[in-house]
Amino acid sequence: MEELTSSGDVTYNATDYKSQLALIMNFDEPNNEYFELLNQKLEQTYCINFDDTGYTDNEWLARFGDLSLDDAVSEYAKKYDLTSLKDILLGT
Repeated sequence: MEELTSSGDVTYNATDYKSQLALIMNFDEPNNEYFELLNQKLEQTYCINFDDTGYTDNEWLARFGDLSLDDAVSEYAKKYDLTSLKDILLGT
């Protein structure tokens, strides 16, 4: 069992990928940079912002946190059958 520690004095035992990811992303304190980039990607691609998704930070990370940012946005779009701005402009 691998033992990982956060920047504080709390020690976590992270034995699986999701637990390790939670430690890295620190579910207790949402990663502002990640969510700023996510918001930009959603706005640029689908003309929505993160608030429009209906997810909280922790819900998003629990559902899509193991994916790259691009893959997370793509999976979200597939789940809700979103059409990208590019597809609308190109008429596809």
